[in-house]
Amino acid sequence: MPSAELQRIFDDRASAIYFFMGKRVAGRRADSAKLAFAGACLPFTQQQFSTWLLSRLGSLERVVQCAYCNCFLNVSTFVVDHRIPFGWPWFGPLGLHNLALSCASCNQRKGCMSDAGFLRLVHWASRSLDSRDLGDMLKRLGSGGMASRLLAESRVQTVVSKPNARPPGNQKHFDEFLAA
Repeated sequence: MPSAELQRIFDDRASAIYFFMGKRVAGRRADSAKLAFAGACLPFTQQQFSTWLLSRLGSLERVVQCAYCNCFLNVSTFVVDHRIPFGWPWFGPLGLHNLALSCASCNQRKGCMSDAGFLRLVHWASRSLDSRDLGDMLKRLGSGGMASRLLAESRVQTVVSKPNARPPGNQKHFDEFLAA
């Protein structure tokens, strides 16, 4: 692809990503108890974001790897992920230091998990589940955030109402997952 075409793709994607990140942050309603940054602004400019993005890519022709699954990404296939989500339950920082390049499927599957939790989950699942169960789990994780949020909220409520309660399932596998 000619360099001018790659530059156009990069500029268009950087602008769109910056615009939608800003809109997502600014569009938060102050009356929602689950949102920490109601009406906030991004703490960096579009130029700073584009410079950060180019520094992560190295160059427009370079191929980089997803922060989570190591698949290859280029200027037209990456997405930007918040390592620690800025929404409930994490309230992570909004700065550039909290961003990572990932593939679209990892970004969707990760949802509102922290990057460390997501990597532990993937590592545990790849060691503990057979290929059919792993495929089903990944499909369910990729089906949308609402199921993941409901599951997370039910676990939080279980732990709050019964401090010594553990999620259902194989205790050995659960302990391995927490230790990883």
